[in-house]
Amino acid sequence: MEPIYHQTNKLVQEVQHLLGQYERAAPEEISRLEQQISGTFDLISEKIDRLEILVNKEPPTRRQNAKLRLDQLKYDRQHLDAALRNLQYRHRQRAEEVSEREQLLSQSFQANDEASIMIDHSLTHHTALRNTHKEVISSLGGSVLTQKAAVEIQKPPLVFGKGCAKVCALPV
Repeated sequence: MEPIYHQTNKLVQEVQHLLGQYERAAPEEISRLEQQISGTFDLISEKIDRLEILVNKEPPTRRQNAKLRLDQLKYDRQHLDAALRNLQYRHRQRAEEVSEREQLLSQSFQANDEASIMIDHSLTHHTALRNTHKEVISSLGGSVLTQKAAVEIQKPPLVFGKGCAKVCALPV
């Protein structure tokens, strides 16, 4: 078990080194490095599977320590896989930024034929209400209504029933 563990640990360190190269690599080298890293990941996975079998064959006194070391290798493998995905994402982002920059630099800009300003909806609504108010005022007689006159117009006429004059003591 010890030789396989040390081989696997050496492969993990090799992947860490390859990831460092991948981070600084030119776009032409990226696919070659990804293939190397992928191949090394496959070897690490095979050796971890073999170690899982061998851990159960260890004597009970050393089994706990062997399981801890195997779990550490599994964690390192997952951590390296996440680091590779993160680096791949960053490389894709950089490539997209470069292509967008090139596209903007190659594009020729022209002035607008006509300038139009989008009017705010609430401004349009306010203008329509003001125009409606003016129309109502002009239809009522053309004079500007004071606040008191507007309230008087809105009051409903008082209608009393037959016996209300006696109860309310209104002059009849």
